[in-house]
Amino acid sequence: MEPHAGDRIVNFEGAAIIHTEANDSSKAISQCHMEEAPVLSESSVTDETQSKMRAQWNSVMCKEMQVPQGYQNVAVLIIKWTEELDELHSADEVRELDELLRESFNYSTEIFEIDVASSPKLQLKKAILDFVYKYNGPHNLLIVYYTGHGSYNELTKQYVFHASSTEPVIPSSEIRYKASASWTDAEKPLTEDAEGDVLFIVDACFASNIVKAIQPADSRAYELLCASSLDKPTEAPGPQSFTTALISSLKTLLSESGDTPFITKQLCDKINLHPKRFPRPCQLWQFNHQYHRTIEWLPLKRTLDERKKEFSHDKTRAFLDLRLSLTVDCLDEKQINELSKALCNAATKNKTPVRSIDWQRLHHPQGVTIFANAGKALASAKKYGKRWRNRSPTRRSRKRIHSERRLELPKSPSRCRSPENNRQREHTMLGAYPLTPLSGEEHCQS
Repeated sequence: MEPHAGDRIVNFEGAAIIHTEANDSSKAISQCHMEEAPVLSESSVTDETQSKMRAQWNSVMCKEMQVPQGYQNVAVLIIKWTEELDELHSADEVRELDELLRESFNYSTEIFEIDVASSPKLQLKKAILDFVYKYNGPHNLLIVYYTGHGSYNELTKQYVFHASSTEPVIPSSEIRYKASASWTDAEKPLTEDAEGDVLFIVDACFASNIVKAIQPADSRAYELLCASSLDKPTEAPGPQSFTTALISSLKTLLSESGDTPFITKQLCDKINLHPKRFPRPCQLWQFNHQYHRTIEWLPLKRTLDERKKEFSHDKTRAFLDLRLSLTVDCLDEKQINELSKALCNAATKNKTPVRSIDWQRLHHPQGVTIFANAGKALASAKKYGKRWRNRSPTRRSRKRIHSERRLELPKSPSRCRSPENNRQREHTMLGAYPLTPLSGEEHCQS
């Protein structure tokens, strides 16, 4: 956010925001007048550092306040097409992902296969509704994963799942419905009705176009991890696929983090560092961070019944945000531990009806960044300006010649539809969506 004329510049180096939740026994507070907070710039603290500080804070808080860490339950719904319809043959990747999440993370997993015996659109709607109904809860995380073909219609603002990139792959006499289903219509129970956090993982072409029509509720975290960016295809199942990198990255982060949770942003970065994912990075979209809370990955301990007893079911009645003005850029591990313990002890000593104290974010005010950058810019201009004036006219007039060597990359089939098939099926499946012509190596294998 850029500074505007009249913005108040505050002369301190950092601001940490602490968020507290009051339970049912708290008194109502009305007509409170608070001083306007300083305008804050985008935090210069990296996402990885933020997540580590938040994880450390939560770990100490959970121990001091004797509350469970992570989610009460995490459920995963894996969506694919039946083997006879699945042109991409993703069964092996799906099986490996399901085993990893179920055995290593102790998550509840279900695999749902769409067929054409009945309406695929209604099947998808029912599967999502049943999933939310079964696993819904304010302390739960719902993860939905899809692998297959995908397209986006700009006219109808619909993202659609497809089993094939061309014509149906089973005899026409057995087909009652087209092998396609609208995700935009089916996802409403997740965006409107789910009480807990939601993560949607999409391994399909044009996956990021889903954000053009999504409108989740404001009361929780909703994240979208896409194999492809806006208007871009992605690789088919195999060594270079998004799901292969996803499985590898989850295993690596699980080994590195141990009992410390990691966030989806770390997972996204790890996938993009996978050597076979270049040059098409995955994309993470985050919504509804009213209190800047992110989804955390952590293996579940103990049985579900035991975890249910650990979670408090007192309803949150109010929130209290406290802003701490810091004289340092960042807090170290010792400072975080001592601060979290001190706040817990203060709440206990005063019998304050606090349910939890959450670390939200660490920001830096614009004033510090502005003046620091201005000083560096003036020093650099003075230094290089003097050096430039001392150069001869002949030397100043020379032009640099840059040579660029093209990087040869291994070829891999993508999930996108071929231009010929797109033109033939545009009126039935893609509408008037303007597809960018692709090179031969990016076409799907028919």
